[in-house]
Amino acid sequence: MPFPEEKVWDEINDGWSRMSFKQRNLWSVIKRMPEEWELKGYGPCWIVALIGDTVIYYNHFEHGFNRSP
Repeated sequence: MPFPEEKVWDEINDGWSRMSFKQRNLWSVIKRMPEEWELKGYGPCWIVALIGDTVIYYNHFEHGFNRSP
């Protein structure tokens, strides 16, 4: 069963509440609406931000955010 988008939003909102003002400013520049993505070798994940050619995604297998080219 895919990881539900609602839980991704819970993780994003929880992280946002712990961010400093400076971190929130960066987040406002790189964030995007969560989008399902297939991570080779792992399965579906949710992209939540972009920094250049790097995506930030929520990895529900490890319960955290990771990055990938």
